[in-house]
Amino acid sequence: MSGRKKLSIRIYSDVMCPWCIVGRKRLEVALEQSKDEYEAEIKWEPFYLRPDLELRDQPISKAEALKQLYGDSPEFQQRIAHLMETAKELGFVMAPGEKVPYVPTQKAHRLINIAAQYNKQDETSIELFNAYLARGENVAKDEVLLNVAEKVGLDKDKIQSALNSTEIIEATDQAEKKGRRQYRITGVPFYVIKEEGSNKEVAVSGAQEPKQFLKAFQAVTK
Repeated sequence: MSGRKKLSIRIYSDVMCPWCIVGRKRLEVALEQSKDEYEAEIKWEPFYLRPDLELRDQPISKAEALKQLYGDSPEFQQRIAHLMETAKELGFVMAPGEKVPYVPTQKAHRLINIAAQYNKQDETSIELFNAYLARGENVAKDEVLLNVAEKVGLDKDKIQSALNSTEIIEATDQAEKKGRRQYRITGVPFYVIKEEGSNKEVAVSGAQEPKQFLKAFQAVTK
């Protein structure tokens, strides 16, 4: 459709972050509501919520995983119930059962980085959320990541050789550090929205409602 304004949207996110998929779904709603006015190119950027985690084979309780991510406040149970219900309303159901993997996600971010070379970043990121948060799979394992790659139409052999390459490891780590430094990001999701060809940027922090994204679209295209 001609005449639409072109947006560039960078999403800083982590696969283990439930609010990140909620934010992506809300962004999707905003883009659908404004599709006659805007079109968007989405780029995913890495953010490591827990880079200190060790690779483990045994899952931990869902409650414990969420406590380690968001803290154990008196309102914890209420906040988690709200998160689950919000995600469900947006069509994303968290993994059933009481146990979930709680593993480092750096390698998952490498896959997202590689997928950009094939214009498959957005679908790869969403499928990683499905794998980790909806199906409870261990996204630190090559086998799981290669299955994700195959589901979105990527060549498993090419992905396997790239996942552990020094070039991809260094590029992904550097991108993560740059985002933290440039925008002083301390939590995700975090969005940087601009109009194509313009230097004006608007940052949106957190899994905001669609109306907040619409306001950001309007702000960068004035």
